[in-house]
Amino acid sequence: MMYEKRDKKVSLKELSEYLNESYFGDGDTLIKGVAGINEAASGDITFAVKPKYIKSLSISKASAVIISPEVKVEDVRVPYIVSKNPYYAFARLLEFFFPAAEIKGTQHPGAHISKSAAVGKNVQIYPNAFIGENAVIGDNCVIYPGCFIGENVTLGDNSWLYSNVTVRENCSVGANCIIHSGAVIGADGYGFVKNNGAYYKIPQIGNVVIEDNVELGANVTCDRATIGSTRIGRGTKIDNLVHIAHNVQIGRNVLIVAQVGISGSVDIGDDVTIAGQSGIVGHISIGAGSVIAARSVVTNDIKPKSFVSGFPAKPHTEEMKIKAATRKLPAIVKDINEIKKKLNMPSGRQAAGEVKDGE
Repeated sequence: MMYEKRDKKVSLKELSEYLNESYFGDGDTLIKGVAGINEAASGDITFAVKPKYIKSLSISKASAVIISPEVKVEDVRVPYIVSKNPYYAFARLLEFFFPAAEIKGTQHPGAHISKSAAVGKNVQIYPNAFIGENAVIGDNCVIYPGCFIGENVTLGDNSWLYSNVTVRENCSVGANCIIHSGAVIGADGYGFVKNNGAYYKIPQIGNVVIEDNVELGANVTCDRATIGSTRIGRGTKIDNLVHIAHNVQIGRNVLIVAQVGISGSVDIGDDVTIAGQSGIVGHISIGAGSVIAARSVVTNDIKPKSFVSGFPAKPHTEEMKIKAATRKLPAIVKDINEIKKKLNMPSGRQAAGEVKDGE
């Protein structure tokens, strides 16, 4: 979304009321903006979530700070607000000082809008956007240049499509969604069958359904189902460069970090976290509340609330034991060779004939 700087000074007391949090120190301290600890100037409010940031706060020019309960207040030398969720409070303050830009609600003459398309109220459509037959665009949407919205597509209220987003025919995007540049929704699933030595394309006649409050990062690809729907659940947030194959079912409030690949017909439960560069093979289930560590490859079903890592993915504690043991292997081999030497036994390399006489 586009944001505009609000040129306004407010007291710390007013900000604490806006956040529904308690303040300490001079409540009349005027705040004009939000900044990081090192970048903050006089009049800015910053945040220090961990005690380790207090040292930086001592040399910061910030006029106030948001802290977590674990920070020792005696170490804080400026007025402060205590929040149990300081990151959320910081996000709220960013919204306060940098509100979303007003939607102009105009359609550029350089955009192609099919006559049968239904466009809601206060919709901003930029040049070179294409809206196909029978598409339905909700109120207060923003569609940037180069977007393609195919036939029978539905786009819910208050959704933003940044430049060069493709939403192909018969797909549905919910309300309050943000889709970043280069994302492709509804490309054909990767489906082929071998016949007489050649690959025959399986028609991909399904669609993609994206529920409300979903965000897709740049260059995310979400393939349409062979039959039925590929689905992304309400509140899910997907980072850049993620691939979601045909017929995948993603639950609600799932976090998927960059460069993840999800094979076809995977079922992912609610509140799952998938860290970067992980892969999931097809036709398996990931239980609700599970965490998949970075660079893991999941090859079997995962029970709910699991924490897995490695290749193939296994319980994280087990994987850490394996890695710890692996790091000890050179020392173990050295010890074994020393024992063999004392017993006048050939080492592994000597037994294999790899060591010549005199080495």
